[in-house]
Amino acid sequence: MTTFPLLQLPLLAIDNVLCMMSPLELIDVSLASSRSKRHVKNFSRTKKEFPVYFNNYNGSMLFRREPMTWEFALKKNYNEPNMSSFIERDYEITEIIIKLSEEPSKDIMKWFDHARDVLPFFVLRNSILTNQEINRFLKSWMSCETHLDLEAFQIDISGPDAMNEIIDLPHEKTNDPEIVKKFDSGPIWVPVDNEMFTIKRCDGKKKATVTIFGHDSLCLIVH
Repeated sequence: MTTFPLLQLPLLAIDNVLCMMSPLELIDVSLASSRSKRHVKNFSRTKKEFPVYFNNYNGSMLFRREPMTWEFALKKNYNEPNMSSFIERDYEITEIIIKLSEEPSKDIMKWFDHARDVLPFFVLRNSILTNQEINRFLKSWMSCETHLDLEAFQIDISGPDAMNEIIDLPHEKTNDPEIVKKFDSGPIWVPVDNEMFTIKRCDGKKKATVTIFGHDSLCLIVH
């Protein structure tokens, strides 16, 4: 097999190579070593190209960069014992990569945990996280324990009343119009029509504001 010395290239050349890769190829590169993971994280944080959508209902992840969409899914192998993966394409704008696994639910979560670590924005659809687990996630971010590079986050919740339990942590209400603009200008692109709550990281370097979009979508943006 021919190897390509990616990490021996100048930084600008590395970025140019990463620009040509699909999100799944970027994740594969980030899995190669801790050094390659740092390069992909830095690239993703600068380019902000691939929001990650995880759907717990069908165990799949979507990555989008206009006009392309990539879907990665793990399925149990029932019919083809010698097959490990296959690719489907739809009208040249959607690529579906399906890998076969003995434990698809478990393995897709491993992939998602890694994807959200190297890509800065993710959305959870049909989430199985409880209000308490979302609350603990926010607390861990506030205490600088996890996801220091997080830029935005969106997750389905049970309804507006869930916010009372989720936001049971030090916070302040805000109606800052600049934060409203941030929600409405990406990467989440949602209008603000409910209360906003701001939390702070313990190192004082970042704040995050959360709000509910519609009736059942919790949105967070770091600023």
